[in-house]
Amino acid sequence: MDPSDAALIVRMYESLIDPRGRANFQRDMATLPKSLKGNRHTGPASEGFSSTSVVGKDSSLSTLDIYAAIASRIKQEVESLEKRCELLSVVFESIPAMAMLVGSDLTLKICSGAGKRLLDTRDGLVVVNGKLVATQHDYTIQLRNCVRAAPPSCLGKAHFMNIPRTGGGYLLLSFLPLNTSALESETITLVQVVDPGQSPHVEPDCLSRLFGMTKAEAALACEIALGTTLEQAAHKLSVSPNTIKTHLKRIFRKTDTARQSELIALLLRIATIS
Repeated sequence: MDPSDAALIVRMYESLIDPRGRANFQRDMATLPKSLKGNRHTGPASEGFSSTSVVGKDSSLSTLDIYAAIASRIKQEVESLEKRCELLSVVFESIPAMAMLVGSDLTLKICSGAGKRLLDTRDGLVVVNGKLVATQHDYTIQLRNCVRAAPPSCLGKAHFMNIPRTGGGYLLLSFLPLNTSALESETITLVQVVDPGQSPHVEPDCLSRLFGMTKAEAALACEIALGTTLEQAAHKLSVSPNTIKTHLKRIFRKTDTARQSELIALLLRIATIS
């Protein structure tokens, strides 16, 4: 096939999947048969084209062949997209943060594992009929307003609100629009949730792998991340205060920190990935 003919078919394929180019499809459709008339395709079919269509005495591409080729290309693209969506879904559900994707009508599209565990508590946020709502009705209205106040044109500009929990405390929410195309019929918003009352979770094994800490040092670092004092940590870990101080010095050296405040800041960042 002539390169110009192949390029024309690619442009036709793109016209089909892009609403802005639909008007050009019929124009290209009328052009393509003329450019291919007389081209013989007696060898094996390639690029999804049939080699058996005959027009008059010459073997050439028919309208049906062209549609079949475009359909084959679309099928390949759809299959590839489905695989990528499946992978992204697995990745999203695996992240440790409490994150959700919701539609403009609060329909919950996908939720991370941590987000699902939060929703299972039905304290502050809950899913009703497939939609993300607050356990207190007034806050559902505010929740909807925050989602609708984050149009695609505000990409990168988050909105914020807090929602009280029945058992005390509150949840902090941020809303970030994800759609960038004006062709999208619905805005998808990333809702990230932080529970200030939730203790940071740091895996001791993670600290051992990242910084080469011993089990005793990693155990102390995890207690420090929880806000435990050195005196309390010594009692909890059943070691002397002097041993705790020795461990702490080694932890500072291995993490390249000099104060407990620096260490805690580092541990809190690690808690988001461990």
